[in-house]
Amino acid sequence: METAFTVSLIALLGYTAFLSFGLPKETITGDVLGASGFPLILVALGLVLCVLQLIRALRTRHTKEEKLVDLSTPAGRVMVYTLVALIVYIALLNILGFILSTFIFAVIGVMVMGYRKKRNILAFALITTTALFLLFGKAFFVPLPRGIGFLRELSYLLY
Repeated sequence: METAFTVSLIALLGYTAFLSFGLPKETITGDVLGASGFPLILVALGLVLCVLQLIRALRTRHTKEEKLVDLSTPAGRVMVYTLVALIVYIALLNILGFILSTFIFAVIGVMVMGYRKKRNILAFALITTTALFLLFGKAFFVPLPRGIGFLRELSYLLY
């Protein structure tokens, strides 16, 4: 299973490299790599890591079949709960907006992983949400979801 995933990831990286060669050739002064340079660097790094992972997986290949998700184990349940939380987060992004949705997801995410100290959970969620907002919203100028209704109006005060 791991080998098939790694091989499919290598194929996806190859397709990404193929697409990056189709990017426009125009460049700005001083840009040595051009538009396709950064994607190709990431693809090359990913390919190196995938090949190393594939070699490791082939060396330690087990004949015993493992379940993809084993709900009888705590780790399996955490994975399913996290996946459900992520799906709900994505669904609520456009309704609640980026800041509120991310804060709620961070709180639920660390609680699913087993943390119970409320002060630490809230501090983590607040710091994570603020850092992501400042990084993507303010530094990179990525248009973040604003939410609907009064949440949309409140978001205009921040970004």
